[in-house]
Amino acid sequence: MAYITNNTQAARPAFGAVRGFFAKIGQMLETYAEVRSKSALIDYLYNLSDPELHALGITRDTIPHAVFNNRLGL
Repeated sequence: MAYITNNTQAARPAFGAVRGFFAKIGQMLETYAEVRSKSALIDYLYNLSDPELHALGITRDTIPHAVFNNRLGL
């Protein structure tokens, strides 16, 4: 005689670990995208002229501070 059980409780810890693993990968990708975005903005601002930076209200030596403290409103 065969017995069939539907024990989904045993699989839950494994799915939780897999879900947690992919959640961490998602967080890492999001952080990487944010860093790339800020890096591209810094490069863009360094390529502007001093009068263009003055129009934005920043100077060349305060570009990183403006980008990482979101003073530009971007």
